[in-house]
Formats: sequence, structure tokens, C-alpha cells
Amino acid sequence: TEDLVRHLTELGAEGFLIFAARRAVVRESDPGKLDRLKRVALEAAKQCERADLPTVTAAADLRHALESGAAAPEHRLVLAE
Repeated sequence: TEDLVRHLTELGAEGFLIFAARRAVVRESDPGKLDRLKRVALEAAKQCERADLPTVTAAADLRHALESGAAAPEHRLVLAE
């Protein structure tokens, strides 16, 4: 996930909505994971000299992610392990 956030930030992604899938192998929520991903996005933005910082937020599951507007036509859904 960290590599995905890093590279997509460098490519210009505006934000990330992280969620755990129902059939995910690891279901426990690491409270520091979201903060770590925000730091990864910040460092990647600095590295490529971006003027803006992508948002990194969390959703409970895929249904909540889609209801939050992540399925808007201009958004892309990327599923990763």
C-alpha cells in the first residue's frame, strides 16, 4: 500500500480512500497505518516538488467507500493487497 501511495502521489493522484475488504487476510485495523500513509504521501509530494498534497482518508469497507463519492466518474478505483 505504501508503494502504491508513493507512486500514485508522484503521478499526481489527488487523494486516497483506504479500506479493508471483507475477505482481506489481515482485518485488524492498525491505528498508525493511516498516519504512516499520510507521511508517505507527504514525502512523495516533496520528492516530486508537488505544490499540493493528496488526501489520505479511511472508510470502513467498500460499500462505505463507494457511498462517500469514491465512485465518481473522474475517480479511479485501484485494488491492491
